[in-house]
Amino acid sequence: MKIELSSFRPLLFMLLLAVPAFIAVYLLSSAGVHLSTRINVLLFFLNFISLFAVVTAYILKHDTAGYVFMGMMLLKFGGVLYVAYNFPEFKNNIPAYLLLYAYYLVIETVLVVKMVGKTRQKS
Repeated sequence: MKIELSSFRPLLFMLLLAVPAFIAVYLLSSAGVHLSTRINVLLFFLNFISLFAVVTAYILKHDTAGYVFMGMMLLKFGGVLYVAYNFPEFKNNIPAYLLLYAYYLVIETVLVVKMVGKTRQKS
């Protein structure tokens, strides 16, 4: 089985797009809205692990990437609910954290749709 280096581009792209999110958190904190760095990093890693699982499924078997994506969506939703329930900082700034989560979610969805689209074009 040959692993293409181009399969890892979505992971690198997500890492690069995490930088604006961390900058936004810094700017919000300088404006008086204090967001927890722990929750920000946790939200990022939830999405990064999900994207890593989808890319791994895409490398191993192209047909399963969409199913893994849907399964990871449910798992991430549970993770965000867990964070929302157990971290009191989350409850203080719900809109900011949900916008940050939506930002990561849109990036991941665009990347996965692009990967699945490549699979359909090949077949």
